Amino acid sequence: MITNHIESIKIHHILDTDPDTSWMGKYSNTKEKWAIDRQVVNRRIGRNEYRYFIPANNDNRMEDYKRMEALNRGDWYFIGIVAKAKVVINGIIQHLTSGGLWGIESDYANTDKKYLDQIESEQLTELSETLECIGFAREEILKAQEGYETVKE
Repeated sequence: MITNHIESIKIHHILDTDPDTSWMGKYSNTKEKWAIDRQVVNRRIGRNEYRYFIPANNDNRMEDYKRMEALNRGDWYFIGIVAKAKVVINGIIQHLTSGGLWGIESDYANTDKKYLDQIESEQLTELSETLECIGFAREEILKAQEGYETVKE
């Protein structure tokens, strides 16, 4: 008799390769109101780089510009956090995931453990609800979660 079971539950911290940065602003070759001229501020810009930074909010335009430039230099990045379960159903290995939370700023995430713990807990709860929906017992889910591992990708 084949028994269904949970092999493992892990939390994955995944590089967000397509983050929404619109809250900071955008780059353009067209000068708009409140635009920051990167050629003036940086003294030079590279070939095929946009000349202007158009801030999304005029109140913090220089801070947002510096933040966006730091992102482009790789000083920080965005991540997503997802809970993943490896389960066996009818003898076939399946991978189930929570929806995940994306757009987490790495420098903030690296300094606020409480915030990360909260997100991980929310993702585990979401995954647990999915596992219960497909018939796994609450006790088995809790047991699998006890020794969960965090994986940074």
